[in-house]
Amino acid sequence: MASHPVFFSLLLLIFFCPFDVYGQNNAPRWGISAGGGFGAGWWIFDKGYADSLPDWHLGYDRTHLSLMPETNLQILYRNQKVSIALGAGFSSLLDRIMISSADRRRTGTRYVIASGNSIPFLRLFLSGSYYLPATPRLDLVPTISAGSFFVKTIHPQKPFFRYRFYYEPGISYIFHLSDDWEFAATPRYSHMIITTRPEANRGARHHIHTMGINIAFRIWIR
Repeated sequence: MASHPVFFSLLLLIFFCPFDVYGQNNAPRWGISAGGGFGAGWWIFDKGYADSLPDWHLGYDRTHLSLMPETNLQILYRNQKVSIALGAGFSSLLDRIMISSADRRRTGTRYVIASGNSIPFLRLFLSGSYYLPATPRLDLVPTISAGSFFVKTIHPQKPFFRYRFYYEPGISYIFHLSDDWEFAATPRYSHMIITTRPEANRGARHHIHTMGINIAFRIWIR
């Protein structure tokens, strides 16, 4: 607990320090980022433990490893080496079948979790980025995003869904096209988590893992 004041003090120093990547004192700027990307991922359902057998894990259900395209829009604010963004993203897991943990011998123990051919997600998030020293034409920018999401599904366990949150670390390669326009390419990993209500099995939760790359165009407003 004692480290928290130090941590927040460092953040304030970084955010307000009059230091720029190129050694110049730039004024704060607002911007807009729009883009999309492609990845691959899967939905894993950790079924938790049975109440009658507390040490007996019930296994994992999962989808196939499937493509997951996405689009996103962000409002950006940058102050020297640090930027923050408020954004929304739409993605879709191109699968609709969950394979039961009891399907080890391909006995057909599977069930449908989407009314269509894919599972759509709507994410709302806040992200933070730190600009590392690079070149006048390229920035290397570690980024972390976190937030919540909505999912459209007919998963049999949906009545037991509780909290939804996710995090997404990545590193952006930002190319300067002009003083106000940039192109960003961001390899990233995303982990969405759905916790369950107490009525569900103990420890049960859902995980949606994705790896991919996003691209976006950014425009800065002076």
